[in-house]
Amino acid sequence: MRLTLSVWIFALLLFISVSAVAKRPSQTQSVAPLEVYSIKVDYGNSQILVEGAGLDPTSASATLAGVALNLNPASTDSDLLFDYSTGVAEVVNSSGNYIVVITTADGSFTTSAFIPFGLVYNPPSGDPCPCQGEWDYFSNADSPYGYAELTPYCSQDSTDFVTVQFYDTSVGNYWVSWTSWDSASSTGMCAQYIDGPTRNLTSEGQFDACADYLRSIVEVWGSGGSSCLY
Repeated sequence: MRLTLSVWIFALLLFISVSAVAKRPSQTQSVAPLEVYSIKVDYGNSQILVEGAGLDPTSASATLAGVALNLNPASTDSDLLFDYSTGVAEVVNSSGNYIVVITTADGSFTTSAFIPFGLVYNPPSGDPCPCQGEWDYFSNADSPYGYAELTPYCSQDSTDFVTVQFYDTSVGNYWVSWTSWDSASSTGMCAQYIDGPTRNLTSEGQFDACADYLRSIVEVWGSGGSSCLY
């Protein structure tokens, strides 16, 4: 029996349709890969901050130089906060490169992180300014590990921004301690560069505490005459 042209066309289309269905890949839910963007040390509060994506705080764990870190409950899937204790400080006791391993249910990430200064375990102080512990650490450490003996390069003081900055020309370190507050949005920040994370302030009272503390640093070390860079 001779098949008509229309029947052949229909059979060909049916074959293509079945083949396409057979070759269509199965769809599975994608999982965000574990990525690490930066690792920062908060010396004043004895913490390690890991910034990245897909970090999954429900399953995250980490080691620094082979010693376990303690996951802080404030961690999120983009910021993991780990507390370190005397065990870590005893191993990471000088500047150098140390192996950091971040592990979650979705995978593991290993990298070598440069720690510029040996760690010292400082129990949380509970100061109203969340940066005060870190400022204490560096303001009491001699150069190149801090700015205890340095005169400020500059200082700036206003109702919503206070900074005091030190420049150690012998080693090329530029220390910036600062805090700011935006009354319109009721948000603020404080930080220590180098070397620490920027911290969010939750109240104007916290900003006042940070500003008063920086003013005490200016009062103790004097004030430089140059314009501030930040």
